[in-house]
Amino acid sequence: MKIRVKTFAQVSDIIGKEGEVLDFQGEASLETLKSSLIQRYPKLADLWSSLAIAVNGQIVDNNVSFKEDDEVVLIPPVSGG
Repeated sequence: MKIRVKTFAQVSDIIGKEGEVLDFQGEASLETLKSSLIQRYPKLADLWSSLAIAVNGQIVDNNVSFKEDDEVVLIPPVSGG
């Protein structure tokens, strides 16, 4: 199952790009995605708990499962003023 991941700001800095396509065998959940990304990019672990996660344009909670070609966006906290 292929999942498209898009990133912004600090997340893009950590992984060195603005997204990638991940391929999972069988079903994939947010926990599966998290584990895979943190294994590849350990510095992401420090930021993960503050990320908002959107799937196909909708903010989701931790109990989401993915379908083929879902687009997952990792949204870091925003500051400004």
